[in-house]
Amino acid sequence: FQTFVDDVIVHNRMMTGGFVIAGRSVTLADITAPVLCFVGERDEFARPRAVRAIDRAAPRAPLFERSADAGHFGLVVGAGALETTWSTVTRWVLWRAGKGPQPAEIVDVRGGGRARQRAARAGGDDLIGEVREAIWDQLGLGLRDVTESARWVRWQVPRLLSLVPVLLRGRVNIGRLLAERAAARPNDTLFLWRGRAYSYAEADARVNKLARALLARGVSPKGHVGILMDNHPDYLTSLLALSRIGAVAVLLNPGVRGPVLEHALAAGKVEQILTSPERAAAAVEAAGADAVARVYLVSAHSEASAALGLESLHERVQADGDDGPPQGVALNPGRAEELAWLMFTSGTTGRPKAAKMTNSRVLGAATLAAVGAGMTARDTVYVSLPLYHATGLVLGATAGFIAGSRVVLAPRFSVSRFWDDVRRHGVTVVLYVGELCRFLINTPEAANEKRHTIRLLVGNGMREDVWREVLRRFGGIRVLEFYAATEGNILLANLTGEKVGSVGRVPFDVLRTELLRYDFERGEVARDDDGNVMLCDDDEPGMLIGQIHPLNPFSRFDGYTDARATGKKIIHNVFTVGDAWFLSGDILRRDADGDFWFVDRVGDTFRWRGENVSTEEVEAVLRAAPGVEQVAVYGIEIAGEEGRAGMAALTLQPGTAALDGAALYEVAESSLAPRARPLFVRVVDALETTVTFKVIKRGLQEQGASLEAAGAGRLFRLDEPARRYAPVESER
Repeated sequence: FQTFVDDVIVHNRMMTGGFVIAGRSVTLADITAPVLCFVGERDEFARPRAVRAIDRAAPRAPLFERSADAGHFGLVVGAGALETTWSTVTRWVLWRAGKGPQPAEIVDVRGGGRARQRAARAGGDDLIGEVREAIWDQLGLGLRDVTESARWVRWQVPRLLSLVPVLLRGRVNIGRLLAERAAARPNDTLFLWRGRAYSYAEADARVNKLARALLARGVSPKGHVGILMDNHPDYLTSLLALSRIGAVAVLLNPGVRGPVLEHALAAGKVEQILTSPERAAAAVEAAGADAVARVYLVSAHSEASAALGLESLHERVQADGDDGPPQGVALNPGRAEELAWLMFTSGTTGRPKAAKMTNSRVLGAATLAAVGAGMTARDTVYVSLPLYHATGLVLGATAGFIAGSRVVLAPRFSVSRFWDDVRRHGVTVVLYVGELCRFLINTPEAANEKRHTIRLLVGNGMREDVWREVLRRFGGIRVLEFYAATEGNILLANLTGEKVGSVGRVPFDVLRTELLRYDFERGEVARDDDGNVMLCDDDEPGMLIGQIHPLNPFSRFDGYTDARATGKKIIHNVFTVGDAWFLSGDILRRDADGDFWFVDRVGDTFRWRGENVSTEEVEAVLRAAPGVEQVAVYGIEIAGEEGRAGMAALTLQPGTAALDGAALYEVAESSLAPRARPLFVRVVDALETTVTFKVIKRGLQEQGASLEAAGAGRLFRLDEPARRYAPVESER
């Protein structure tokens, strides 16, 4: 008997192949007696999918199931177990003995009860369970085989799981989250700005006062209000105040004005604008004739902004002695599926598009980021990226907010101020994009640069050479490189950091992604003779797509305000009739281990003399040339030629007087296929970038190989016989 107890109870051998009694093996397949299984939707040890697999492992047994919103021990011990588990067992035994009715909460699996239960839950409950199960399966099993650096992720998952039901339905928004946090932890620090700490209670009180001021100025629930300002506490206050009254925040790029800003106001259907003294003139110019009635300052006036005749809500907020919420209006009314923000795409390949960000999407993405980064209340998160951009606002400030971390907000990224900020505030997590980290490694090495508190850099777009230098220079830092898009439904993350340069893989198995072969000549997903899509082989570049599931908060695609633009990003009937997938517009490859590597944007990749050329690949090679600092590669049209020829614009390192055309050729010839080598090279003083350090190539591409545009001595052409890039001396 002791052996039986050890095998069945202690070692649970029925889950691992069975055991032996008197020389005879016993497995689940031998059981013919009725079986009642209990499924804990939050069970970490016996995950729901594993438990439900008993219907295949014990095919001869009548099978019944009881599902409960509990963890492993919650099913076995405690008051919840007495009420749920043991009460159900008693009533089930009596029913099987003919002495009572069948318990209503029990599902007859063999009789199709589980399928009927799923159908009855079509509104979302079943999906909640599936999402939870998939997350546990991925993290509980998948992370068993990776390095210790990623194991902590599984212990962060309860936070994500607890959010799943409200992300599918319910009243959930950042305004409500702040109110709850202010009530529970009023004196804890929410964020820091220029050495000043702001508590949850202080932030909540200011949000209430600004919300009252906005209501008095005609801002209404579901109304669209633009925010045009640089990083500042007032930016966060404005976002939260709009959430508190249920208005939609339209996040405008403070670096643009004129027609571009006017386009954004129209695309976002902006009714009023909240701005700062520094951006007030641009707001007034774009708002037009009724600017005084539509534009409000949130901060105190400067001398210049006062001359514009705008009202400052700062004085009204300062004079308001009531810290409580507004009266006579529904507070924090935003539901999961309702619009919270409009965020604009980067606009590097065309006019920025207004992407819809629902409350579900905002909090879902922020929670995934907090889980992936392992953020806790012990962390201090440094956000120097612009708040109108998703990485800074969603993955930085909002993720830190959700995790209970302190958020250090900086006006902008500054190399000279960065390490002082890190050491002063004890920063542990830093958000980056693009080439930001290159600025750090380009500074002279210092004796104390390894003495810091940073444990993690989180972001996207870090080049492999920069990544390796960061690890060498600033040891003790882990890099978490991810792939995502403002509007997309795809998330890839390199959680372990083991493969330098990789964007990793899908971190949670609730997001399905695939790589499809892409026809670069036609500019569309390739299909075979029967019209079917074709999956890429290992290391074959292809279009990354993500499955759209409207009820899954982690794989929704809400699109843009422009319905036509939304339609262009969706592909239907990919694997089954009626399915829908998000077209990322990005080319990636997946190695034999299942890890993804970014190759290029579809708009950047070009075709030259029958071969596809990846601008990312060429840029990485040319950056290794002597004296070269930054590189942008793009395709240009050449008269009489099909496709586009490669051209590179580059900046030179300080102290480099001129481009060494022979050295550049040597680097290109040693690492690039002949048709991938740029036909033209031009030297520029600087490359125009977005505030998130993405190079804007449109203007360069339009200028082409023009000597007039490049300037004398700054345009070079590939000279294969001479094995160099030779100066172009005249237009042809």
